[in-house]
Amino acid sequence: MNQLLKSALKYEAKGFSVIPLGQDKRPVETDEIQHLHLKWEPYQKRRPTEQEIRQWWKKWPMANIGIVTGEISNLLLVDGDDYRVPGASERIQKAIPESLLVPCQRTPRKGMHFFFAHSPGLVSRASSIPGVDIKTNGGYAAVEGSTPDGKWEWIVGLLDTDLPKLPFT
Repeated sequence: MNQLLKSALKYEAKGFSVIPLGQDKRPVETDEIQHLHLKWEPYQKRRPTEQEIRQWWKKWPMANIGIVTGEISNLLLVDGDDYRVPGASERIQKAIPESLLVPCQRTPRKGMHFFFAHSPGLVSRASSIPGVDIKTNGGYAAVEGSTPDGKWEWIVGLLDTDLPKLPFT
């Protein structure tokens, strides 16, 4: 079993709705035609089975790992896009109490993803803080374990701690 599949199955076992992503971070459809994508909308309502995940990574063994955000995965993502607005991630970090352990990962463009428990009523959108986006129902994110060159890197692992509630709204 390849490492990407092993990682995808670990996320699935933790209760996340896992989908395969292409190198462009979009749900993959084929290796030959990158502009066609997996119809991932059903996985906003139901988690894929272990068998589906195994079939996807058999078909696309180098697929990146995506997790659907929102109620299905009990996941809300606060995304600091430092490549667009330098210091965006730092502003998020300053808003998080020091005593709160928050799963977070560095992104390929040196931004940060901060993971919280899903908050009903919040929607995926650009926040009022420049360079900060919120992903919940209707969103997804690539996660660490996706590429062998370490484009996504956990600082505090999503599988290593419980998801805290969002400390700010």
